Amino acid sequence: MFLFYLFYEMSPIQFPLEFLPEISQFLLEKDLSFWVAFMFYTLIVFLKVRKYFKILVSSDSLETDKSFLLLGFLGVVLVIPLSVLYPEIAYCDEKNALSPPPSPVPLPGEPITPPEAPPVPQPVVIPQVENPLLLDEARRNILYTRYTLLNLGGNDDLGRMVSIIDNQVVVERSVEAALLEDGFTREAIMARYTEIRGILHSPQGELLSNRTYESYVTQIRGQGTRQSVPYRRIVRAIQNFDLLLER
Repeated sequence: MFLFYLFYEMSPIQFPLEFLPEISQFLLEKDLSFWVAFMFYTLIVFLKVRKYFKILVSSDSLETDKSFLLLGFLGVVLVIPLSVLYPEIAYCDEKNALSPPPSPVPLPGEPITPPEAPPVPQPVVIPQVENPLLLDEARRNILYTRYTLLNLGGNDDLGRMVSIIDNQVVVERSVEAALLEDGFTREAIMARYTEIRGILHSPQGELLSNRTYESYVTQIRGQGTRQSVPYRRIVRAIQNFDLLLER
């Protein structure tokens, strides 16, 4: 505001005051505001001071000397306040104006916080048993019989049947191993296997889609058996006493 006032009061040409902010903004955007303002206002003040004080000398050489002395005096008068009010100018005098400011230096004794380590991914837990309760061949025969009964009059595509049974085998073996690891006895699981198989493969009394069984296998292999929908369904049935399974 001080520079706006100085320009308005001392300029030989009176510009409308409302144009000054636009001129200033233009200079700021071009990063030329300081040097242009410095030279421009120094010249204006110099001309006004000469006009007001009527420096009269008889010699041209003496007038030239006085003019240079006055110009130097005005430069010192303007540069010192600007250096105090805008200390960033001193930085620009020795550095490139487009270079970034220096990084802050930590104070002595200030603790340096180390960067946080990324979270360690949890391993996927898929329990396995050396001696499963059923051999794969016997398990497939049971699942095939269930499939033909539940799919009676339905889709008779052979590829669909093979894919569903293969996925059901993986789900059964994985959930069976997790239950054994959780402390349930082999005898208790075998005694309730018909109920367990119904909860796993046909919770609504009918076959699920092949895509659903594939998603169960993907969950077991990608997230672990205990994070899969079939295992959680068994746990929920035990907690609700819909499945009586002894440890």
